[in-house]
Amino acid sequence: MKNDLLPFLNSIKELFHTEMDRQTSACLYGSAATDNWVAARSDLDLFALVPEEKIELFGEKIKIWKSIPTNPGLDGFVLYSSGNVPMVREFKKFEKAIRLTANFIPFIDLWNVKNQSVHLFGQDMKTFVREINREELKDWAIKDIENHWIPIMSYGVSLCDLTPEN
Repeated sequence: MKNDLLPFLNSIKELFHTEMDRQTSACLYGSAATDNWVAARSDLDLFALVPEEKIELFGEKIKIWKSIPTNPGLDGFVLYSSGNVPMVREFKKFEKAIRLTANFIPFIDLWNVKNQSVHLFGQDMKTFVREINREELKDWAIKDIENHWIPIMSYGVSLCDLTPEN
């Protein structure tokens, strides 16, 4: 792990543990977990487990983290249980006035948590993610390209004037 990440990782531990009664778990995935993290450019991707009664407090802590200009961006997902139903919330949803939740985490994020993550504290978050084989990941990537990227690119091209200039 890169040395310039250590102060931020210590701050993340405080983010989770201060007023949270150390009832949290987290792992780091993405560029920071694979040593491809670039200071002042990359964000930190976290996969976290937080008790339901602490979810709003956690959201406030995320907002505070993001308000400090020297902190890298913080992205990822928080898991919690609501009435014995597993729930997922993206970190960026804490910034919205409406508290939308969904039980959806993109396949690539799940694969990265399972295969390329660093356990920070609490329970090992890898145990919450099933094995995803390369064929499933490939199928997801093709569908993501077909359903997401091709429509976006088509829309962008449709806005361009492709008439040759005289």
